[in-house]
Amino acid sequence: MAGWGARLRAGASYGGFNDELDRGCIGRIAFRCIVNHDGLFDQRMMYYATEELWFPEWEFGGPQYENPQAYEAVNPVDFVSK
Repeated sequence: MAGWGARLRAGASYGGFNDELDRGCIGRIAFRCIVNHDGLFDQRMMYYATEELWFPEWEFGGPQYENPQAYEAVNPVDFVSK
C-alpha cells in the first residue's frame, strides 16, 4: 500500500472496501486515484448477495433488515456525494 500523498492506492476484496471506506466515510485519503478490485461498495447488496452471513450478522449485531443503522454507518455507497 502506498503512503500518504501518493498518486495511486489499490486494494482487492477487504482492501478495496477499506479504500472506499477511507475515501468516502472518513475522507482522509490524499490519493489522486483509488482502484477497488472486488471490494465491498454497498453493505446492503453484500448482505443479500452472500451465503456467508455469520460475519456481517456478528459484526453488525444481526441481519441487515433488523439492524439497518449498523450497516449504513460504514456503507461506502452512502458517502459518494461527500
